[in-house]
Amino acid sequence: MDDQRQQLLRRVADAISHVPATGIVRVAIDGVDGAGKTCLADELAALLQASGRTTIRASVDGFHHPKDVRYREGRASPEGFFQDSYDYEQLKTVLLDPLSPGGSRRYKVVVFDHRSDAPVPAVEQVAAASDILLFDGIFLHRPELRNYWDYSIFLDVRFDVSIARGALRDGGSSDPAAPHNQRYVLGQELYLRSCEPTRSATVVINNDELTAPYIVRPTRTIPHSMPSPAAGQMSSFPTDYDAYAPTYAWARWAVPWVVQPLSKATDVLPAGTAVLEIGCGTGNYIGALGDSRRDLAYFGFDISEPMLNQARNRGTSATFVHGDAAANFPFPDQTFGLAFAVDVIHHIDNFSRFFEEAHRILLPRGRLVMVTDSDDTLRRRSLTRFFPEILPIEMARYPAVPLLHTEAVRAGLHVLPEETASGQIPLDREFLMRLEAKCSSAMRLMAPAAHAAGMARVRAAAAKGEQWLSCYEVLSYVRPDVEAAA
Repeated sequence: MDDQRQQLLRRVADAISHVPATGIVRVAIDGVDGAGKTCLADELAALLQASGRTTIRASVDGFHHPKDVRYREGRASPEGFFQDSYDYEQLKTVLLDPLSPGGSRRYKVVVFDHRSDAPVPAVEQVAAASDILLFDGIFLHRPELRNYWDYSIFLDVRFDVSIARGALRDGGSSDPAAPHNQRYVLGQELYLRSCEPTRSATVVINNDELTAPYIVRPTRTIPHSMPSPAAGQMSSFPTDYDAYAPTYAWARWAVPWVVQPLSKATDVLPAGTAVLEIGCGTGNYIGALGDSRRDLAYFGFDISEPMLNQARNRGTSATFVHGDAAANFPFPDQTFGLAFAVDVIHHIDNFSRFFEEAHRILLPRGRLVMVTDSDDTLRRRSLTRFFPEILPIEMARYPAVPLLHTEAVRAGLHVLPEETASGQIPLDREFLMRLEAKCSSAMRLMAPAAHAAGMARVRAAAAKGEQWLSCYEVLSYVRPDVEAAA
């Protein structure tokens, strides 16, 4: 199996295995027809079983309605395809409800064979409380299903790719616009518009290239087993950086072990070189760099105007402008000798665009430095030690380092050696206040009880004189010299 696919599968399987749950972990693998759902689910099952977990494999294809129901709106009806293909009441009754918390754990994985258009006398099975359900199919983020999933994947695949795969598998035309395909393409477009599965999914994976899938969007939703503080239900990513602006600089200060590799990157820059912080927030790090190299020109941009106002009030010489790191950077081509981003990349939807924009605004031989988290740093840091419920959230939010390297190379950047930045923070009263204020955005995705339990562990460690380990992965890239590239 190709390295990039294997790395992604291991990352997702690991995130699934760490999902906190009160019983069976229920995982959905969603996507349009031909997205590769069944193959991915089978691969995840093999990895999870190799790690000692028992999996239950099932598909929505075992829960079709009879033909007279599926086609009651006509064989060409997209609405009929979306609304009438599957018997969701049966699915819930014999599989999802029994495997939910408080359920009987007595389940069936199939009730109907759509090829013979007949019921299937399936044998009832009994699940163990530690089992993992891997359920693949289309339309799995419908309102009546989405709250069943403890973890969900949406495979993002273009219709020209998915229809061509379906044609190879089942026969028929590979053209999405062919009359025979309109029921399916338009029905799935109706689902994508009305249910917005990419907003509900824990993770979105581009699977256009089967050998090189990559995470399009790490999670911005709370896993269903972690209710939000307000409503007790799953909600969208809750950190409001506009509201957070007044206390952000206090809660997230520039730590020396992150400033150090950034300062090292400025040491080689000639006087007058422009330096950019991408997603600068309140300007903590650009301000720290300006204190050490006053002969450079500093710039920062951020999507939050209240954050920028806080940055402008810090009294630095930096210029701060409004801009979106997930869109076009608000600067001309070949402007900066150094661009850097600290804990930003997990907020970006489109990595390809991010790296293309970074390449565009860098001078030849200019560097991009990104401070982020790897699987290793996520596991080592004290945030995970004291608040273990955060790990599956963060594993899904942060893109894997090899995926970032792949996108950077595609954008024309060269990969430089990685390094780890780490340091110890005293567990004093000031730092405990920051933790109480949920200084990490991941802490705002936790249930209140999990946060309270973690704070109790932190206080116990503080009483023993222990310290807090902070660690990050530092990734560096360089735009090659124009003449050398030619």
